[in-house]
Amino acid sequence: EVFAVGQRSEIWELRRKTETTDPQALLLAKLQGAWDMQMQESDPNPPGSKEHAVIEGDLMTITITHDGKTVTIPVQLKLDGSPECYEMLVDGKVMVGRRRHKSAPPGSPQPIDLIHFPNDKPEREVLPGIIEVREDSVRICLANSSSGERPEVFVVGKDANVWELRRPAPITELEGDWHRVAYIDKWQTESRPINMTIRANQETATLWTGVSVSRMVVIDQNAKTIDVGANELKGGLPNQVVSERGTYILSGDLLTIYSEYTISDSVSGAVIQTGQHTNIWKRGHCKIEDYDGRNPGNGRSFFFLNGNDENTGQGKLIPGDKVDVLVSFTLPNGTQVQRVLVESLEIDGSSEPASSRERQMRLLGAREQCLLLQNRTKQGTMSLRTRKPDDESLKFPDGINRDAFEELDAAAQHEASVEPKVE
Repeated sequence: EVFAVGQRSEIWELRRKTETTDPQALLLAKLQGAWDMQMQESDPNPPGSKEHAVIEGDLMTITITHDGKTVTIPVQLKLDGSPECYEMLVDGKVMVGRRRHKSAPPGSPQPIDLIHFPNDKPEREVLPGIIEVREDSVRICLANSSSGERPEVFVVGKDANVWELRRPAPITELEGDWHRVAYIDKWQTESRPINMTIRANQETATLWTGVSVSRMVVIDQNAKTIDVGANELKGGLPNQVVSERGTYILSGDLLTIYSEYTISDSVSGAVIQTGQHTNIWKRGHCKIEDYDGRNPGNGRSFFFLNGNDENTGQGKLIPGDKVDVLVSFTLPNGTQVQRVLVESLEIDGSSEPASSRERQMRLLGAREQCLLLQNRTKQGTMSLRTRKPDDESLKFPDGINRDAFEELDAAAQHEASVEPKVE
């Protein structure tokens, strides 16, 4: 009834977190991300070399490329005005030193220390310097050695070097918001909308409300090529990694991307599916669907069964139907058998190209079930057996007939060891 701490009660006091006003923290926030770099040094890099930098937190990774060779240099940035305590290894002994610097007035160059481990020296080197941040550029002037004085102006000389950083040019052609209007591959055509945003070298796609995927993207506007790296899933879609390489055509507010893709298991690295597809996008975002519980999540995954009418249910199965996956194969003694491999998978979708009777069934089940099946698609002949709608029973633990998998593997090993007869 009252705010009092006692044997049966305690008080929690919550205060809304305020944004930082610390000038060093604000300065560090402005430095985050990728930069093109130009080093003005008394001993410059060879002509034609390219320098880039990526700043994450207080870590700055410098990449220098020349004649097809790349050198990566990690350094740490210290912007705060507190004493910096660091260790130096001198003649095999650890010595501790301190360096103190104070923040400069707002609007003027700020003090900075750059910390790194030179390849030709055993001790960590701390270079004092100053930094100036503008809208889209940064200037850093550093002393040439840890024993040098902190520079006061941005001048290259025998005692100091100047680095200039500029934001890389945006991918103006494809940068912005998009929504998918069509998806086409060998097996299906789909029009479920997906939102996508491209910013610099990052692609973020929102698949359902609250479910997104972020990937690195490399776009060559001259060659019209697009490479999309492995995905980082957020919001409930686990276990699968998708990468793509392709070409694109931009016509007005329509973007068509033709890609070869690879889907792999994120834990084992096993390839789940490869193929080609076409995505058509239009400028701007649109309303997308809410997360569907039938889509993979919470330890669930997809298995794709390719075949014909005979082994994929005569075209009568519909999304939501439950099935068991069976396999027919030959034992080492020559006996033909059929075994249940996994139980109670759910039909998530099916498709049939117009040019043939081929069919692909997309099955949804436990991740282990799907991975075991995927690793044995070339062993025996798989088929589906329909379950009754209310049948939730499982004959095998976790719905996996491990004895059948062992039999199937033994049969495959025997077949591989038999030498073909020569007539």
